[in-house]
Amino acid sequence: MKKKPLKISWRNWCLYKLAKRDYSSFELTQAILQRAKDSDQIVDPKPVIDQLVSEGIIDDERYVESQIRMQTSGYNIKGPRVI
Repeated sequence: MKKKPLKISWRNWCLYKLAKRDYSSFELTQAILQRAKDSDQIVDPKPVIDQLVSEGIIDDERYVESQIRMQTSGYNIKGPRVI
């Protein structure tokens, strides 16, 4: 299914995605590329991601820590192989 082209900037679209959950820079790059492909747009995600990283909005270390915390807390305990 083709999606409509974005009416907002790619940076704002990334901020919208990041408001829902934390993403690694790789995941967000893949999400941008997939969204652009679905809406027949051409985009270079590197400048957008680099700006968000330099502003501290995307932090891969924080993302990894949150994933480990999520996988090891509560009843959803997983071992080192899964993490």
